[in-house]
Amino acid sequence: MARALSLTKLSLIIAVAYVVSGRLGLLLAIPPGYATAIFPPAGVALGALLLFGRPAIIGVWLGSLALNIWIGGGFSAFSVLIAALIASGSSLQALAGHWLIARFIGLPITFEEGRSHGRFAILAACLAPLIGASVGTGTLLAAGLLPGWDALPFAWLTWWVGDGIGVLLVTPVMLMLWAQPASYWRPLARKVVPMLLLTLAVVVWAFYAASHWEQANLRESFARISERLGNQIESSVQHTITELESLERFFAASQRVDHQEFSTFVNTMLRHRPAINAIEWAPLVLPEQLSAHQSAMRQIHPGYRVWQREEQGQADAANAPPFHAPIAFLEPFERHAAILGFDLASSPQRLEALQRARASGDVAVSRPLRLLQDSGDALGVLSMRYVSSTDHAEAGFVIAAVQIEQTLKFALEDQPTAEVRIRMTDRSDEQAPILLFDSASASLSASSAVARNGLSTQRLLELGGRRWLLEFHALPGFVESRHPWQAWLVLVAGLLFAALLASTMTLAASRESAIARVVTQRTRELQRSESLQRAIVDSSPEGLLLLDAAGRILSINAYGRVMLGYDDQALLGKPLSPLLSEAERLNEWLAGHSDERVRFETSVADAANALVPVELTATRVEVSEERRYSVQLHDMRQRYELDQLKREFVSTVSHELRTPLTALRGAVRLLQQHAGLQLPPAASQLLEVADRNGERLAHLINDLLDFEKLSIGTLQLQLSRVQLEPFLRQHLADLEPYAKRSSISLHLECEHHLPDIFCAPDRLAQVLSNLVSNAVKFSPAGSEVWLKAGQLRNRVRLEVIDQGPGIPAELQPRIFEKFWQADGSTQRRHPGTGLGLAITKLLVEKMGGQIGFKSSSRGSVFWVEFNKFESG
Repeated sequence: MARALSLTKLSLIIAVAYVVSGRLGLLLAIPPGYATAIFPPAGVALGALLLFGRPAIIGVWLGSLALNIWIGGGFSAFSVLIAALIASGSSLQALAGHWLIARFIGLPITFEEGRSHGRFAILAACLAPLIGASVGTGTLLAAGLLPGWDALPFAWLTWWVGDGIGVLLVTPVMLMLWAQPASYWRPLARKVVPMLLLTLAVVVWAFYAASHWEQANLRESFARISERLGNQIESSVQHTITELESLERFFAASQRVDHQEFSTFVNTMLRHRPAINAIEWAPLVLPEQLSAHQSAMRQIHPGYRVWQREEQGQADAANAPPFHAPIAFLEPFERHAAILGFDLASSPQRLEALQRARASGDVAVSRPLRLLQDSGDALGVLSMRYVSSTDHAEAGFVIAAVQIEQTLKFALEDQPTAEVRIRMTDRSDEQAPILLFDSASASLSASSAVARNGLSTQRLLELGGRRWLLEFHALPGFVESRHPWQAWLVLVAGLLFAALLASTMTLAASRESAIARVVTQRTRELQRSESLQRAIVDSSPEGLLLLDAAGRILSINAYGRVMLGYDDQALLGKPLSPLLSEAERLNEWLAGHSDERVRFETSVADAANALVPVELTATRVEVSEERRYSVQLHDMRQRYELDQLKREFVSTVSHELRTPLTALRGAVRLLQQHAGLQLPPAASQLLEVADRNGERLAHLINDLLDFEKLSIGTLQLQLSRVQLEPFLRQHLADLEPYAKRSSISLHLECEHHLPDIFCAPDRLAQVLSNLVSNAVKFSPAGSEVWLKAGQLRNRVRLEVIDQGPGIPAELQPRIFEKFWQADGSTQRRHPGTGLGLAITKLLVEKMGGQIGFKSSSRGSVFWVEFNKFESG
């Protein structure tokens, strides 16, 4: 895939994917907004490296740089530097995750094993994100973009968790959608991705529901706090401004208030209302009364004069106002003596409030202005109340100079305001609002506070004809100190559940896919194996059938169908027994199951109802806990034909050889026995060789004839009672010369009271001669051959024991075959026809006995068993 894209296009695609997924992830950001509980770009970065290799890191770095510049909100050198540092941390994290996966899991990665999921979660989602979280939060802290060290743990935790969950969720999805081989990954995508998206939708819905609930609680909590603060401020300002009522009543009730009485009364008020900057008395003086007023006041304060402020704001000689309201008394006097005599009516702002107070008879508040007695920039207001003239009191105004900032500080002295920004604005003129108070620093605007959390309330105060707007805004500390963990925990728990569900489904789907691939492969192999087996079975030169438990034919190979002349389906489902001439033997074996296998010769009817001679071999097999029978039909027709030809040949050769051989042997013996004939030694030796070889040839002919008669069942045996012990002693004595020529000693061991047996004596002698001569032939010189006789249950057992080399285990199954010897080479040490043991076996069985042997490296034991003679 990487070769199909140039490096530039690849980097651009990865960068765009990083930025888009990052903006989507930040929609789930946890206040105060520095990190999110899921950061998909971390998964995009690792997935890109796994898909395209290390060159993809360029796109990762560029995408992280662009995303962090976007989040920072500017392209200043400082913002770009911070973004570059965070991008470097994110790139190192992706490279570390790629290296850990390659080192400890292997590439290309698959999720067919549970341990692959565990290692991926630990290495890529737990260890690698430590780099990005540490570099990112460390950079923000160093740049002053975190509120302080107290905010670092939570920011680091959410950053680390967000990157880890992003890797757990996004990277596997990217692999499922775009990794190779598609035959492995796309089926996983079809099974896992829809369920994962549905789960994520539910998690996001739950997160927003929890966030909405938390925000509602925060708004409710902030509303309670702001209401309490608003009540405190309104009460304090209200009492401060309306404090003039008692002073107005004091003037109205007194005949004439002198300076001392005013000072005493007012100082008592000031002690209770420290937020009041000054309290003043300004009599209403008409222009014609101004001179008399000044003269009277100079009696109290020499040098007193009525003055007013020019447009430039400097004090100057009094001009003629509509009426005059010079400050006659004020407290505290020492602090504010410089404004004594100031004509309040000379200031348009103050005159407007004076006229409202005079007209309404109630408290009137001036618009915000700088108080004369304050040298700073703080704004204040004048609260005024008109005192009407009576018979014993002059008309005038009682005035309280109130500094707004000081008033609110006193009002909030015992209130927790560190997390709340308080603003008070004069909104009497909506076109020109005037800021009265702001508790926040000048660097923090109201809009930024509202933008962070959206928690704010307003309250309108109407005092003395003015409209003041009181605003409360929650500062970041308010949210941080009441950090809502519920939504964060819901989001993290939900995302972890989604990741676990996706991992479980991926593992299950991977194993299912692996099993399906194995099943498909095994099915193909099985089909190939079945085809091969069917080809082998059909090409076998034997008739092969499979029977069910009831003996019905389930299948038959091609040779069997051809041998019997049936088509493919003609025999299926039909029992085999009715086709056999010796059906009872098969039925007895099917019913009894005494042996695993049965073999016998029989005939089977073909399609033309002709009997085909066969050798039937049936074997019991278990197929899926069901009993089946494998039947092999060996066509005996060719064998019978060959046997017949062989018998005819052997019979012909044997009879044709016997007559001339008898004549030859007679002539040789006459020459040997002629007393008057003197032959040279060489000639005598040649006659002995001729006689010996003639005897061997006669034995061979006799063996062939005996074997032929035994094979076809024409050999007649004369069975009689045999006293075994004297018979054995005599026979062993006859063999003694033969044994001595090979330096072998013969020994006889018989049990006492050995019973008689029923057999053919001459043939028993032939059996013993064959067994003893073989034992002598294969025994080393100087060894012994024993003939033992004894009872074994109801039978008599004869054993011939030698001390020869034994018969190799691999040759033992063929020991009774005709024309076979252990040493079958042309230069074998021990001459013979290979018919001795075959004839012996046939003779023993013909006489109703059994024959067998056992052999080891220390020698062999051949045994025969005969039934005891039963009289009557």
